Amino acid sequence: MAASVLMAMGTLAMGAAPAHAYVRQRTDDTLVPFFWTDPRKVLEVSRPPDGLGISDTDLRISAQLAAEAWSYPALPCTGISLRLSSTSTSSQVAGRDHRNRIIMRTGDWCRDPGACTVPFDPAAVATTSLFSVARPGDVTDGEIMEADIEVNATGPFLWGVIPAGASGRDFE
Repeated sequence: MAASVLMAMGTLAMGAAPAHAYVRQRTDDTLVPFFWTDPRKVLEVSRPPDGLGISDTDLRISAQLAAEAWSYPALPCTGISLRLSSTSTSSQVAGRDHRNRIIMRTGDWCRDPGACTVPFDPAAVATTSLFSVARPGDVTDGEIMEADIEVNATGPFLWGVIPAGASGRDFE
């Protein structure tokens, strides 16, 4: 398997590299920065589709390690504290449903795979969709109600767990 097409959730277990640039996303109409009112967030992990090559347990472990790496105090420049829900969900919905969800997308690479009219960028490994309040002039304008992370498992990206101690050269 060529290293250029091998991506692994297990890589997240090795720790996140520090960000070198950051641009805060803003609302389209009023350019107000998006914000969470409560920095403590729970992420649901959707069970990966059969045949993906990564088990529900492995996906949950990788998601937990990533959540820890991207939360305070491991990442001191944020106040966000991410944790996983206690169980996985079968839902593959990315939308305004009051759930922050991680979804492995197979089939069509778009928010609504059943009616894909505008696909995501095929080169994107993942995309995060924010669902926020849009009330220009109101104090709640830009408040994030939920965020869904969709991971591209539709074509050029293969997913698996890299065993501890292995390097990318082991998969060339």
